[in-house]
Amino acid sequence: MLYTKLGFKEYARRTTWQTIAGNFDVKNQDIQITKRHPNFWQTQRLWLTRLYPDVLAWHQTWNFNSLRPGFFNWLYLLFTDVNIRQWVALKNNELQTALAYIPHGRGESLFVATGEKSDPEAVTAVLIQARKDLLHYYPKLTLEFPISDFDSAIQAAGFKQIRTLIWMHATL
Repeated sequence: MLYTKLGFKEYARRTTWQTIAGNFDVKNQDIQITKRHPNFWQTQRLWLTRLYPDVLAWHQTWNFNSLRPGFFNWLYLLFTDVNIRQWVALKNNELQTALAYIPHGRGESLFVATGEKSDPEAVTAVLIQARKDLLHYYPKLTLEFPISDFDSAIQAAGFKQIRTLIWMHATL
């Protein structure tokens, strides 16, 4: 309220999520989870750019170039010892969501990429698969995502809200 009275306007609201203990299963058999194919990169990049804009990256490095397909990027990741993992959720052979696990020094982060017509159950399914694949190496995973219709889908995958940050800017 104070900031609003001083003329500030909200332009983003994001929640940080963290995994909780438990086993979670995918309920929708129409959702297929696979490794990300290079053909999905352009759509994934567009979705990530919309959901993780540079203006919000002051507290975290969002360098999605490491997700690019190709031999030279693979070679770079090999020499820098960065073990990126990626999954996609398909429904009727259409991309619903992409998920990237990018390790960094301050924790282990997941980055969800969704479109406007993505199925929330696909988000749940891909997050559950990533948890299963990464559980033995990284029991606590974090995810930052805008407040959206996908909040329930993220909770259904075994994540709890840690904090919600509101980005504001001053108007003249």
